Amino acid sequence: LVLHVEAMSFSTVNLDGHSLPITIWNGFFDEGGSATGSVINEGILAGLIANVTRQVEIQLDEGNLTFTETQALERILSPSIVTEAENTPPTLEEIRFQEGSLNAEGGEAHIEVIVSDPDWNVKSVQVDLSIIGLGTVVLNDVGSDGDDTVHDDIWTAHIHHLGIQHGEFDLNVTISDGWSTIIDKDTVTIDNLAPRLKSVDYEPQVVRRGDSMDVTIEVEDLHGVISASIDLQSSGGDLTNLVQDTDGKWSGSIVVPSGMSPGLNRLTFTLVDEEGAIRITDFITGFSGNSETAPQFTILNEGPILSDLIILRGIEVVDVLLVPDVGEDSVEHTISIHVTDPDGISAVQARLGTLAAIGEGNDWTRLVDDGTNGDLVAGDGNYTVTVMTRSTMPTGTMDIEIRGIDNFLEPTSGDDRIFTVTLSETDSEMVGGWTVQTGILVMIAVIALLTIGAVGVFVSLRGAEFGDDSQ
Repeated sequence: LVLHVEAMSFSTVNLDGHSLPITIWNGFFDEGGSATGSVINEGILAGLIANVTRQVEIQLDEGNLTFTETQALERILSPSIVTEAENTPPTLEEIRFQEGSLNAEGGEAHIEVIVSDPDWNVKSVQVDLSIIGLGTVVLNDVGSDGDDTVHDDIWTAHIHHLGIQHGEFDLNVTISDGWSTIIDKDTVTIDNLAPRLKSVDYEPQVVRRGDSMDVTIEVEDLHGVISASIDLQSSGGDLTNLVQDTDGKWSGSIVVPSGMSPGLNRLTFTLVDEEGAIRITDFITGFSGNSETAPQFTILNEGPILSDLIILRGIEVVDVLLVPDVGEDSVEHTISIHVTDPDGISAVQARLGTLAAIGEGNDWTRLVDDGTNGDLVAGDGNYTVTVMTRSTMPTGTMDIEIRGIDNFLEPTSGDDRIFTVTLSETDSEMVGGWTVQTGILVMIAVIALLTIGAVGVFVSLRGAEFGDDSQ
């Protein structure tokens, strides 16, 4: 593009504390478009553009597009226009870490020194890190070694702190411009890195709730580790303090609490070093320094436990299911069973066989714990179902199958589902009373017969004639 320029007027611009003469101009492009700007017109900077704005029209099939570009001179680095007499020494504003903090024991960060210089002619910045074993570090403001922005007066360097020094430190900074050097200081804080979990071992790796499990961990901290513990109190367990072995590892035994969920689990460890730094973690620190998922152990899920099966007729606990005589009405009974599971109960069901409604003997019938259908108290863990005994039912013993299902859909074990109930045409109390009464009558009859027999023998003996053997 060919630009035709016409000088319009003279003016000045203030750069690096100097008032520089400029020529203001306007122009146009042969191909279409315009430009305006200014150029320095005296001294060693003559011909240097102070600012320019270009506007060009671009023809497209969809229509014309206008492109606008603006440039401005922000600072003059070279050649310097500041004399020694005019120079203002730079000042230190702040020392900070780009990431916000730096840890001891292998921490990495970018240290930043913020400088203020009205002349914009700072040549070098150095910071003395000998107090943490890093010597004198040279920083830059040209976008390298972690520096974010070129010439923004934030000087930067990457550092790696392998020592154990931590706390607050006064750091000396040396700043040089074209004519002067100043030394100033600022305070930074280096954090104490808390202990790192390096390895975890569980033995055994497959357990049930209530089982004991041995735990061994390896912990790293250059200040030394003072304690390691496992807190299972939120899951219904205990606080277990691990003991350091002769090989430096920490070990102990825990009881898997009922409040832990079945499936894959990992423990959370509380680690404290000699300087008081605390880490609560369930992750291990890998060789690269990154966090990795710690090994896990498996808690087997066991189905709900069934206990205390009882039969009620009305509100009275009975031993047998009463079968009515032919022609009599069916008799209502309630079967109740206590069900527990640390994971909660999703459902309780029963296969009632001949006790179920006709045609439903092999179906699963739901038991409830909501205060209905014969349940006396809602939410007490006793699940009930109502059955009707009919005159056509056979008497004797029979098995019914009851299962609980927990919230992880684990059912009661098959060996623990079978319960035996008795059906009788006579109530157990009536049977027991009839037996006692009958036994008493039999005993009375036997005694009476024995008495009558004894009396008969006595009468016979008195009426007998005995011969005289004296002859």
